[in-house]
Amino acid sequence: MKFWIEAILEKKDEPKRCVECGNDFHDPSHIFCEFELHQGSMPNPGELHPEPTGRYLCPDCSVTTLI
Repeated sequence: MKFWIEAILEKKDEPKRCVECGNDFHDPSHIFCEFELHQGSMPNPGELHPEPTGRYLCPDCSVTTLI
């Protein structure tokens, strides 16, 4: 199962790129991150980490893509 979470980049995070428009995100940026759950139940939100898929969306693209 794949789902998207809302996140804010911190200054120490590496720059990310939107999969739809190709724009780069810089610190701090509001983004959406794709997460894939392979088995089991939903993880504790405090332990959720969006790196498994590496797909990111900017707020503008998320409006049309995630609806």
